[in-house]
Amino acid sequence: MRVEFSAAHAEYRPLESLGRYLVVALFVLHGLIHAMGFAAVWQLGQFNAVSNIPTLPPHLTAASPLVAGLGILWLAAALIFLAAAAGLAMSSPWWRTAAAVAALLSLLLCIMWWNDAPFGAVVDIAILVGLTISTWLIRATRPKGA
Repeated sequence: MRVEFSAAHAEYRPLESLGRYLVVALFVLHGLIHAMGFAAVWQLGQFNAVSNIPTLPPHLTAASPLVAGLGILWLAAALIFLAAAAGLAMSSPWWRTAAAVAALLSLLLCIMWWNDAPFGAVVDIAILVGLTISTWLIRATRPKGA
Protein backbone atom coordinates (compact mmCIF):
# COMPACT_ATOMS: atom_id res chain seq x y z
CA MET A 1 0.00 0.00 0.00
CA ARG A 2 1.40 3.34 -1.02
CA VAL A 3 0.68 6.39 1.11
CA GLU A 4 0.87 9.81 -0.49
CA PHE A 5 0.89 13.03 1.46
CA SER A 6 -0.64 16.14 -0.02
CA ALA A 7 -0.60 19.75 1.09
CA ALA A 8 -4.04 19.19 2.65
CA HIS A 9 -2.56 16.54 4.95
CA ALA A 10 0.25 18.86 5.98
CA GLU A 11 -2.14 21.53 7.27
CA TYR A 12 -2.86 21.52 10.96
CA ARG A 13 -6.56 21.73 11.72
CA PRO A 14 -7.01 21.60 15.49
CA LEU A 15 -10.83 21.52 15.48
CA GLU A 16 -10.92 18.79 12.86
CA SER A 17 -8.40 16.76 14.85
CA LEU A 18 -10.33 17.29 18.08
CA GLY A 19 -13.57 16.20 16.41
CA ARG A 20 -11.91 13.13 14.94
CA TYR A 21 -10.55 12.02 18.31
CA LEU A 22 -13.84 12.68 20.08
CA VAL A 23 -15.54 10.36 17.59
CA VAL A 24 -12.75 7.81 18.08
CA ALA A 25 -13.36 8.00 21.84
CA LEU A 26 -17.13 7.58 21.28
CA PHE A 27 -16.54 4.47 19.17
CA VAL A 28 -14.14 2.99 21.74
CA LEU A 29 -16.50 3.68 24.64
CA HIS A 30 -19.51 2.30 22.77
CA GLY A 31 -17.48 -0.77 21.79
CA LEU A 32 -16.43 -1.39 25.40
CA ILE A 33 -20.06 -1.15 26.52
CA HIS A 34 -20.89 -3.81 23.93
CA ALA A 35 -18.14 -5.97 25.42
CA MET A 36 -19.99 -5.68 28.75
CA GLY A 37 -23.14 -6.90 26.97
CA PHE A 38 -21.23 -9.93 25.71
CA ALA A 39 -19.89 -10.62 29.20
CA ALA A 40 -23.38 -10.31 30.71
CA VAL A 41 -24.99 -12.67 28.20
CA TRP A 42 -22.21 -15.21 28.57
CA GLN A 43 -22.29 -14.70 32.36
CA LEU A 44 -18.58 -13.91 32.57
CA GLY A 45 -19.05 -11.67 35.59
CA GLN A 46 -21.55 -9.67 37.59
CA PHE A 47 -22.95 -6.86 35.43
CA ASN A 48 -25.98 -4.91 36.55
CA ALA A 49 -25.94 -2.53 33.57
CA VAL A 50 -27.08 -5.17 31.06
CA SER A 51 -29.24 -8.21 31.72
CA ASN A 52 -28.25 -11.60 30.36
CA ILE A 53 -31.52 -12.07 28.44
CA PRO A 54 -33.16 -9.74 25.91
CA THR A 55 -36.47 -7.96 26.35
CA LEU A 56 -37.45 -8.94 22.79
CA PRO A 57 -38.37 -11.59 21.85
CA PRO A 58 -40.08 -12.42 25.14
CA HIS A 59 -39.83 -15.72 26.99
CA LEU A 60 -36.19 -16.46 26.21
CA THR A 61 -34.05 -17.97 28.93
CA ALA A 62 -30.37 -17.47 29.64
CA ALA A 63 -29.74 -21.11 28.67
CA SER A 64 -31.20 -20.65 25.19
CA PRO A 65 -28.76 -21.16 22.28
CA LEU A 66 -30.35 -18.11 20.62
CA VAL A 67 -29.31 -15.95 23.57
CA ALA A 68 -25.77 -17.34 23.35
CA GLY A 69 -25.71 -16.42 19.66
CA LEU A 70 -26.94 -12.93 20.47
CA GLY A 71 -24.07 -12.68 22.94
CA ILE A 72 -21.67 -13.30 20.05
CA LEU A 73 -23.35 -10.41 18.21
CA TRP A 74 -22.62 -8.16 21.23
CA LEU A 75 -18.96 -9.14 20.90
CA ALA A 76 -19.02 -8.59 17.12
CA ALA A 77 -20.45 -5.08 17.58
CA ALA A 78 -17.73 -4.33 20.14
CA LEU A 79 -14.95 -5.47 17.81
CA ILE A 80 -16.38 -3.64 14.79
CA PHE A 81 -16.70 -0.40 16.79
CA LEU A 82 -13.07 -0.78 17.92
CA ALA A 83 -12.00 -1.42 14.32
CA ALA A 84 -13.93 1.67 13.17
CA ALA A 85 -12.18 3.71 15.87
CA ALA A 86 -8.78 2.47 14.71
CA GLY A 87 -9.68 3.12 11.07
CA LEU A 88 -10.80 6.66 11.81
CA ALA A 89 -7.70 7.36 13.92
CA MET A 90 -5.52 6.21 11.01
CA SER A 91 -7.69 7.99 8.39
CA SER A 92 -8.42 4.71 6.63
CA PRO A 93 -11.05 4.92 3.91
CA TRP A 94 -13.09 1.97 5.27
CA TRP A 95 -13.84 3.36 8.74
CA ARG A 96 -17.26 4.73 7.68
CA THR A 97 -18.42 1.33 6.47
CA ALA A 98 -17.25 -0.33 9.69
CA ALA A 99 -18.96 2.34 11.80
CA ALA A 100 -22.23 1.97 9.86
CA VAL A 101 -22.20 -1.83 10.22
CA ALA A 102 -21.38 -1.56 13.93
CA ALA A 103 -24.11 1.04 14.54
CA LEU A 104 -26.76 -0.99 12.67
CA LEU A 105 -25.85 -4.17 14.56
CA SER A 106 -25.74 -2.23 17.81
CA LEU A 107 -29.15 -0.68 17.11
CA LEU A 108 -30.63 -4.14 16.57
CA LEU A 109 -29.17 -5.33 19.89
CA CYS A 110 -30.31 -2.19 21.72
CA ILE A 111 -33.85 -2.76 20.46
CA MET A 112 -33.72 -6.37 21.63
CA TRP A 113 -32.41 -5.28 25.05
CA TRP A 114 -34.61 -2.18 25.12
CA ASN A 115 -35.11 -2.17 28.92
CA ASP A 116 -31.32 -1.96 29.37
CA ALA A 117 -30.15 -0.02 26.32
CA PRO A 118 -32.46 2.77 25.10
CA PHE A 119 -29.63 5.32 25.38
CA GLY A 120 -27.42 3.06 23.25
CA ALA A 121 -30.09 3.18 20.53
CA VAL A 122 -29.98 6.99 20.64
CA VAL A 123 -26.18 6.89 20.27
CA ASP A 124 -26.46 4.48 17.32
CA ILE A 125 -29.02 6.65 15.57
CA ALA A 126 -26.79 9.70 16.14
CA ILE A 127 -23.83 7.82 14.63
CA LEU A 128 -25.88 6.81 11.59
CA VAL A 129 -27.19 10.35 11.10
CA GLY A 130 -23.66 11.75 11.49
CA LEU A 131 -22.30 9.28 8.94
CA THR A 132 -25.07 10.12 6.49
CA ILE A 133 -24.59 13.89 6.85
CA SER A 134 -20.80 13.72 6.65
CA THR A 135 -20.95 11.50 3.56
CA TRP A 136 -23.39 13.91 1.93
CA LEU A 137 -21.16 16.89 2.78
CA ILE A 138 -18.09 15.15 1.36
CA ARG A 139 -19.91 14.39 -1.87
CA ALA A 140 -21.34 17.92 -2.08
CA THR A 141 -17.93 19.56 -1.68
CA ARG A 142 -16.04 17.18 -3.97
CA PRO A 143 -15.05 18.81 -7.26
CA LYS A 144 -16.98 17.60 -10.28
CA GLY A 145 -15.27 14.68 -12.00
CA ALA A 146 -13.14 13.78 -8.94
